[in-house]
Amino acid sequence: MKLGVDIGGTNTDCVLVDREGKLLYKRKVTTAKNIKDSLDGLLANEELIEHLKKFCLEAVVIGTTHPLNAVLQGDNLGATYLIRIDSGTSESVPPLHSMVTTLEKSFLGYTSIKGGHLCDGREISPLERVEIEQLVKMIRDKNISNIAISSPFSNLYPSHEESVARYIKNEIPGCVVTVSSSICGNALLLRENAAILNTMLVRDFQNYFSEIESIFRAHNICVPVYISQNNGTVASAEYALAHPVSTLSCGPTNSFVGAAKLANIDEAIVIDVGGTSTDIGIVRKGYPISTSHHSTISGVKVGFRMPNVKTIPLGGGSIVRNGEILGKSIGAALQSEGLCFGGKIFTLTDAAVIKYGLDIGTYMPAVTPHEADLVVLKAKRLIEEQLKKIPRYAELPIILVGGGAVVLKNIELLGKKPIYPEAFYCANAYGAAQGEISVTFDKTVQISSAKNFDSTLEDIQKELESKLTASGGVVDTFRIIERDITPFHYMTPSSARIKMTVGGKYSPG
Repeated sequence: MKLGVDIGGTNTDCVLVDREGKLLYKRKVTTAKNIKDSLDGLLANEELIEHLKKFCLEAVVIGTTHPLNAVLQGDNLGATYLIRIDSGTSESVPPLHSMVTTLEKSFLGYTSIKGGHLCDGREISPLERVEIEQLVKMIRDKNISNIAISSPFSNLYPSHEESVARYIKNEIPGCVVTVSSSICGNALLLRENAAILNTMLVRDFQNYFSEIESIFRAHNICVPVYISQNNGTVASAEYALAHPVSTLSCGPTNSFVGAAKLANIDEAIVIDVGGTSTDIGIVRKGYPISTSHHSTISGVKVGFRMPNVKTIPLGGGSIVRNGEILGKSIGAALQSEGLCFGGKIFTLTDAAVIKYGLDIGTYMPAVTPHEADLVVLKAKRLIEEQLKKIPRYAELPIILVGGGAVVLKNIELLGKKPIYPEAFYCANAYGAAQGEISVTFDKTVQISSAKNFDSTLEDIQKELESKLTASGGVVDTFRIIERDITPFHYMTPSSARIKMTVGGKYSPG
């Protein structure tokens, strides 16, 4: 049995599922200002306690928007310094050239040192130990404790990055160090940006997770904890805490995976209506489709793909004024400030209460049925505008999930009636609990012949399957979730970027 927990900006949900995916228990609470109050509100429940006594809990899977919120708000990011091993060849393009204000205060600058490789493996110049020693002394003297390291073509030749990282870790114990080759496998600037962003997030995410673990222990839940990733699978806590950028989009991803599994549909449009925003995208083979190439996070381009999701400012807590739905939401304050809870702010949820006679809150909003109808109609049109932008929207079924999905109850979207699966309001937690474990290879490799290429792919798959087995994966469930190959014809010898993700079910015990 697994406990899936999704900690969102408005609501925090949990579900219990057995090994076959059967839903045994579900619960939703409003997200509190601190994580302890949110989780205590979920876990201190008699029904859940009885279930935990009755069944054997094997694992907890956490999905959280915490790292993404840290990036968007610029809060609690670790002050990070960059070492670029390029012998000065990249000085015309500074790091984080598309940087936004929220990250600027956490970037301490960079130093270029001798070293790095050309595309054919030749060194631009060898590393110079004296230069590295002087740089590390400066880092120590300035009490810098978060370091990102990048180098040209380190996706092919990571040895210089790894050598400098080892030296820093030996000389400055406890220092957070991210090498760009461990994050993603393409162009220098995109890898570098991702490494910087990852380094900024590590320490805060570790502290956040440590608090979560202590809360679970206080509730006598002492089982392995896994963390949801951007691609809809889960990772061990050890991996995710070292690579927090791999979790940035797990919120909508969990909802999409949960929606597909709850509806038992592999390909569909998913609409996840939360308290603050609505996410719209496509699931294929049960997982959200990804962006084609790089992603942009808070204005910074990074070299890894994320789910291709369109987000609009529309949710159950959206404020309504003069008949218009504003792009603002009261979010978790709905239960104190919404009309149906005795507050003074007219929200989309209040309109739904009047239109459908929903049993939400303790007060009947002073809103006429005509006003409510118009507001819900405007919400419907906002979503339909986005649906029309999706290729093949007319062919695919629509699955509607999320805590705010009740505002569209019994409404057709573009002439189709959406599917409301069981426990639609806890799809995100269900998706977390049902996620498979996975590992990813994302590097550029040299290819000498077609035969050599096939052998390389087989070796990569075997390596990933070995890592999965070591992480508790069930061997006969392993499958390739993603395999992308990008050839680089201009490189000698011939090379290709290979990204392969292998996943499967896991048994923590």
